[in-house]
Amino acid sequence: MTLSNANLEMIRRLIRRQVIPPLQKMIEKLEGADLSDLMMKLTPNEQRILITALHLSGKAGVMLKELPEGKLKNVLEKIPDEMLVKIMCQIQADDAAMLLESVDRERASSVLEKLPGKLNDKIEEILRFPSDTAGSLMNTYFLEFFSDMSAKDALDKIRKWSINQQDPIYSIYVLDDSHHLMGHIPLRNLALADPEDTLDNFMLHDPVTVNAYQTTDEAAYVITRYDLVSVPVVDDNHRMVGIIMIDDVIDTMMESVAEQAFSMQGITEEDRIDTPAFKSIKSRFPWMMINLVTAFIASSVVGLFEGSIQKVVALATFMPIVAGLGGNSGTQALAVMVRSLALGEIEISEARKAILRQVFISLSLGIVVGLVTGGLAFLWKSSPVLGLVIFLSMLINMIIGGLVGTGVPLLLKSLGQDPAMGGGVLVTATTDSMGFLCFLGISTLFIQYM
Repeated sequence: MTLSNANLEMIRRLIRRQVIPPLQKMIEKLEGADLSDLMMKLTPNEQRILITALHLSGKAGVMLKELPEGKLKNVLEKIPDEMLVKIMCQIQADDAAMLLESVDRERASSVLEKLPGKLNDKIEEILRFPSDTAGSLMNTYFLEFFSDMSAKDALDKIRKWSINQQDPIYSIYVLDDSHHLMGHIPLRNLALADPEDTLDNFMLHDPVTVNAYQTTDEAAYVITRYDLVSVPVVDDNHRMVGIIMIDDVIDTMMESVAEQAFSMQGITEEDRIDTPAFKSIKSRFPWMMINLVTAFIASSVVGLFEGSIQKVVALATFMPIVAGLGGNSGTQALAVMVRSLALGEIEISEARKAILRQVFISLSLGIVVGLVTGGLAFLWKSSPVLGLVIFLSMLINMIIGGLVGTGVPLLLKSLGQDPAMGGGVLVTATTDSMGFLCFLGISTLFIQYM
């Protein structure tokens, strides 16, 4: 069942009347993503009743792990500790750890103490890894298979496991007695194997792995590069400590893309549509002031050439074109470089090659676009000199845009900062100022011929 408008209204009516059994039947048919959407469309009082129904249906955890971070914190505040403990016992350890990270430290410690010992240990094992590492994404519940086990015994073990587990199994991982990872077997190969054959006879050696302390971006890169649906996580001694599923990586990649898009415009990831106004103002104000300063710099550059503009008024017509095209060149180079750094396609050691390539692209585009724009200016204003000035200034500014768009994220990366942070603001500020300077400066040199 999907969350149609009719279903939404029916659920709201049941919630208002507090008719729990029929409400349970309806929500049991909804997927986690739909339950998350439903929760966000309800009032605080309606949310409390829905949480109770979800808890009774065993679907509260499925809903909570689909909620956006900002909403999740608000919803968790409405859930008593006793209920939260029961919910966490119904979900995987990695999802339970994610819920604990969304509450304050004192409450997290209190809830953690009330959890069963085995689950407590699994969650603490995950929480010891920083939030941006592969260890924080992994599920520590996984089946252990050993090389002397038969294919029949391995399949029987999977059948028993699947009765109480939600996560599907695509590959099994073979360990030695010290839990070092020896190899892996796709589930299809296991199903087709001779039932009495031992795993060491047909396992695939040297499986792709990620270290628990590698970044989440690196883990995502490994999964996408090798087209995996799951990847084993190992420690520094190559002992297997968990598994990362592709759905966890997709969530991380989407968050990373959104964060980079925000960062390029000087906006923090926490700044959302329902973020308190004062918090949004506080986070945006510094970048607005930087924009103000750069705008004054660009204006002062224009002010230096007021005499030239007064003599040839047409210059004012073409100033935004030169600055805008240079800015576009820069933001394109910036987007390419930020994406390449995020996906691990380029290292800092290859910076020179990357910069030269983007500058060459900007140069080529500058020649073509400059010729077109200069030609149009010549036809419009009947001034070949004006067309030449526009061509030269646009060519120079687009090269500068490519240089800055490539160089800013590389510089930030080398300094250990987010490559996307404020890149769009810095590129636009540079190309505006340099575009005006190039265009008006060259125009002044040739003004007597215009």
